[in-house]
Amino acid sequence: MRYRDASETDPGSKSFRVVNWLAASNHSQIIDVWSSLDAFEAHLAQPDSTDFRFAVQLPAPLGPPFFNCCIGSPIDDRQYSLVKSFNTPWTSNSLPAGVGAKNSALFVVTYVDFLADGDPGKALRELIRYGSDTSHAAGQLSYTVLQQIDRPNRFATLEVWDSVTDYNNWQSDQTTTKFVTKVMPLLGSPFDHRLNRLCGHTYVDTSNPSPNGCVAP
Repeated sequence: MRYRDASETDPGSKSFRVVNWLAASNHSQIIDVWSSLDAFEAHLAQPDSTDFRFAVQLPAPLGPPFFNCCIGSPIDDRQYSLVKSFNTPWTSNSLPAGVGAKNSALFVVTYVDFLADGDPGKALRELIRYGSDTSHAAGQLSYTVLQQIDRPNRFATLEVWDSVTDYNNWQSDQTTTKFVTKVMPLLGSPFDHRLNRLCGHTYVDTSNPSPNGCVAP
């Protein structure tokens, strides 16, 4: 949370969100949007960035004094460029967060790995067409298609839904099942769906299953 708050004032910052995986409360993702690659690289050189990376990757007492644990696995950095956005832009502050786990809006990150030796144009067209269809689904608030800069056959989608129920209903809709069937031969690996909720200022760590993890704003 310290890193997020400090990064929001760095030059070129357009959006900086931390989302927490519903399936594992110790797994979070940082999704930050920058005005340019140069702005992002300048951000990485800022003290808030270097302090954060040393803090989470060095066990105590080597790390800063406010951090007394170590990261479970190396940070997985991936840079993307925007392909297409539907409904409310991901960077908009008007996207809802909700209050508490049950009422929070659902933030979904899906990693899409198409065959490197396949037809990337065809695969991308299908993904954009599906995004357009998805934007009309009940409870759909935001849908963004991204392409990984260094691996052009890899994409990611960022989705925001009113609720888990709305998202699950769309996953079982015939539009989704037809899309999955159509692109299955183009995939290098299965879709990797990560269902999250937006982190607020609080992280709860107790012995109870809930409400461990990020607490929504």
